[in-house]
Amino acid sequence: MRGICYRVGVWAVQVVMAAVAMGLVAGCASAPPLVVEADKIPRQTLVLSPGDKLHVEFFGAPELNTEQTIRRDGKITLKLVGDIKAAGETPEELQAVLLSLYKPQLQIQTVSVIVASPMPVFVTGSVVTPGRFEMERPMTVLEAIMQAGGFDPQWADVRKVVVIRHENDKRKGYEFNFKDALAGKSGAAFYLRPYDIVYVPQKSVWPW
Repeated sequence: MRGICYRVGVWAVQVVMAAVAMGLVAGCASAPPLVVEADKIPRQTLVLSPGDKLHVEFFGAPELNTEQTIRRDGKITLKLVGDIKAAGETPEELQAVLLSLYKPQLQIQTVSVIVASPMPVFVTGSVVTPGRFEMERPMTVLEAIMQAGGFDPQWADVRKVVVIRHENDKRKGYEFNFKDALAGKSGAAFYLRPYDIVYVPQKSVWPW
């Protein structure tokens, strides 16, 4: 009886989590969720945003090295060149811009932009250890789930994983089917952005 009560309790929690997550995805009439499968999406890279802390290193010109936090206006301020737009760029794109601007001052034509601050993502639902996780490097949806201990072997529905993301004051939902990926088949990677929520729903049938 205790085992049955425990299972019912877990099921009730999962139902509430599912209702919350699906409400977040489907309840936005002005921005309907974009539903895609994991093997049909283009490869994405990390995009810088306000609040990110950057370590900018100029090889051969250490006097220019700096650590900057991207301001709310999306810019950083650097020696010699002043304000530079950083938000919306990838680290590689920002490196190319800085190399072009500083080229006359650099004997070694190399600039490095590293995101210095860990950025949070949230993993919930049918995973082993749900919670908040810090991205210290670009991280895919599947990697974040592995950070959370992996899919719950009894409950997780790997075919309907949802990523909830806020973009330009709008909420978007992305749905993924990881059945093929877990079977060893290759597909395009989907990279998370700061504050993304990864939700793994439970199966619609009892696992016993």
